[in-house]
Amino acid sequence: MPAKRVRKRDGREEGFDPLRLADSLRLALEAAELHYDLAEPLADAIHASFEVDRPVDSVAIAEAAEAALGQCGAGAAEAYRGARRIAQSRAVRLRVHSEKNGSPKFSVFDRERLALSLVRERYLERNTAARVARQVQHRLVDGDHHHVTSVLIRALADNECRALGLRGSSMRVEDNAAHRELMTWLGGDVAPGPEGEGPVLGGEGADLRPLLGERVLSSFALGEILTEEQGLSLESGGFDLPGLGDWTRPARIRLFPLAGEAEEDFWGRVENRLPQCREVQVHWPGSREVANPEAVAHLLKRDAIRLSTSHSELALAWASEGIWVRVPARSFLQFDKKLREDLVATQRVLLTWKPSRPGSASGETLGEEVLASFAVLNFSDLARRAGPGGEASFMEECAAVAELACRSIAALLRRSGHRSSSRVTLLPAGLGEAAGVLAPASMVRFLLGLGQLMNQSCFAAELKPVFDSPPHPRGAGRRLAQAVGRDDALSVGWHLADEIPLGDVFATFPWVEFPASVSLESAAWAARLNTTTAV
Repeated sequence: MPAKRVRKRDGREEGFDPLRLADSLRLALEAAELHYDLAEPLADAIHASFEVDRPVDSVAIAEAAEAALGQCGAGAAEAYRGARRIAQSRAVRLRVHSEKNGSPKFSVFDRERLALSLVRERYLERNTAARVARQVQHRLVDGDHHHVTSVLIRALADNECRALGLRGSSMRVEDNAAHRELMTWLGGDVAPGPEGEGPVLGGEGADLRPLLGERVLSSFALGEILTEEQGLSLESGGFDLPGLGDWTRPARIRLFPLAGEAEEDFWGRVENRLPQCREVQVHWPGSREVANPEAVAHLLKRDAIRLSTSHSELALAWASEGIWVRVPARSFLQFDKKLREDLVATQRVLLTWKPSRPGSASGETLGEEVLASFAVLNFSDLARRAGPGGEASFMEECAAVAELACRSIAALLRRSGHRSSSRVTLLPAGLGEAAGVLAPASMVRFLLGLGQLMNQSCFAAELKPVFDSPPHPRGAGRRLAQAVGRDDALSVGWHLADEIPLGDVFATFPWVEFPASVSLESAAWAARLNTTTAV
């Protein structure tokens, strides 16, 4: 195959561009009063002559061009050499005029400096920036400019970026810094720096594109989709949207084996769903046997997969591999004592409980269940502001924050193409702290009131509330604490403390998740669970 890469005089490499070579040949042919239609065939022949598996030096290309033009007629090769000399002399005398602190200044045009500024300010990949800078120089030299302004340089660079299919930017001198920080490019060489600082270059082999993509999506959501009130509540720690950096995909997809579905086909379906959402939750029922759990061990250790099962042996196999596993509390009680102790010893088992609701479809029947989005509400800060005995004002504040969170979710879902009545989850943060501050007279009434409040907020935003199997909060507890000036992290989830809730309170929670180790410390919870309708 003909050579595809060219090594420039400064050591950089770029793609071999026969069209640009043809332009140079055409100018030389016209200067020698020869037919310019020969330019493209000559360029193709020169390109094809380099049958090597390594980059071709630009000097070798120039020599081949001169040799080819010399065979076309007198004066063509000399015109080619003369054009190169003229271009070099014009580039040397080119001056750029600008202003600094109100005073005029000028400097020699520096192509390398322009390329570096494109990397830093537009986040172009280095080779692309060099290509743009070289094209700008060609435009100036071909126009025989002696004096140009920095504004013209920026405009020409913007034009070349657009010609390459890259996003353009404002031609204003005082470009918006926050907007420039979001101009990310596929090369991944540059990432936004810390607050108040400039961009930073990535290390050797670093791929900064995922981080930059999250910054783009979250900033776009805050600036273009959410209202000012919603954004203020989000930034001040009223609520958190854990998926704000990836809001175009569903928060989770929960998968169940279908009747008659082969084990291999099911896990293939799991792997196919991974790119389609932020988290895949897998539930394997105890009634289904497992032929080869080791075959998918590599898949199950991915951070985006969370597992649950009522299959005792499978739960132990997964947990023994260091994988966190959810087990329904009722199923856990049906395991024999030795197995329960073995599961607890792995320190990788969580027990789950939720009340059953009449008429609700089983996920195992559906095959899969999609959760579009979720939010985490800061109950701790709201309770602190309400103070002891301020349960009424606390509930009012909760309703306002929950409404903002649901309206924010609905706006993002509409923008990403979801239908109305999408399934969403609202999670409390700092619920135990809130209950401790408010000290409600009736904990049952307090929890039921919060659940009802969340349901109403979802329905008002045309969303369908779901409480069970929430996605991982992804640091929401720490972000909410930091937003209100705390150094610790808030506990996220429907629990009041580390111990298992007893009595009527246990039946009031819409969803409970707690370490299996707690179950061995008290037998009272098992008795209470057996008298409560749950799944």
